[in-house]
Amino acid sequence: ESSATAKPKISTSAAKEFVKRFNEAYATKHEEFENQFWGTKMALASTKSVTYSPDNLFQTKKDMEDLLSNPEVLEEAKTHRSKLSALLDDNTNSSG
Repeated sequence: ESSATAKPKISTSAAKEFVKRFNEAYATKHEEFENQFWGTKMALASTKSVTYSPDNLFQTKKDMEDLLSNPEVLEEAKTHRSKLSALLDDNTNSSG
């Protein structure tokens, strides 16, 4: 296998791992927010593992929004996009 074919695997692999990590983190934070939202809005009884409260609702929403607005996450996403675009350009130019 040439280095030209090995390079895309590395770039795409890193991007896929970033997306996987981000999606998992977002899914966790979103689920925590949703649980607080419905638990609070439906006046569910708190359990040993979950306490429903307006404060926890606010905090879980803030945690979710903080992830979405994290400048480091955005920068990493832009870096992957840039690398993948360059890789696509390289592949397009070398095949044509």
